[in-house]
Amino acid sequence: GNGLYFPDGTFIGTAAGTSTGITSPTDVALAADNDTDGSGVLTFSTNGSERMRVYNNGTIGVGTTSATSLFAIASSTATGTSGLFSVGTTTNTIFNVLANGNVGIGTTTPAQTLQVNGTNGTIRISDTGSAPNTWLDMSMTSSGLVAAIKSTQSPLIIGTTNTNQY
Repeated sequence: GNGLYFPDGTFIGTAAGTSTGITSPTDVALAADNDTDGSGVLTFSTNGSERMRVYNNGTIGVGTTSATSLFAIASSTATGTSGLFSVGTTTNTIFNVLANGNVGIGTTTPAQTLQVNGTNGTIRISDTGSAPNTWLDMSMTSSGLVAAIKSTQSPLIIGTTNTNQY
């Protein structure tokens, strides 16, 4: 039947049409609390330690019991250049956040606050609000650094400190 099976043979089946909120006999719901008093927390543990929890307000905490944002990740063991969070495929890391705060796109070991690696490692900064169609592209080529600037709103201004240089 449909449901959850546990290693000890315990089975939790479906219960369509009951107070679980399940509407189909093939659906399975895990519920820590099905009332509105706000007391329910669904926790996941391994090796005797809590690893993740889903709070009654929908926030998720991984490695923390006090998530302060919609999705929070914390680690008491990640330090320095160890990975804290990454996104990628099974063979390629696309985005990586280290415990020291460095962020890498196309690299698992960013040496700077933000490091972008790639065969066409272009960075675009664009304004979609007050100055639409304005952007700055920077990329590295075999000829060196290339910067392209487009602005339909204002002239190019290059400045140092508070003095504009034209």
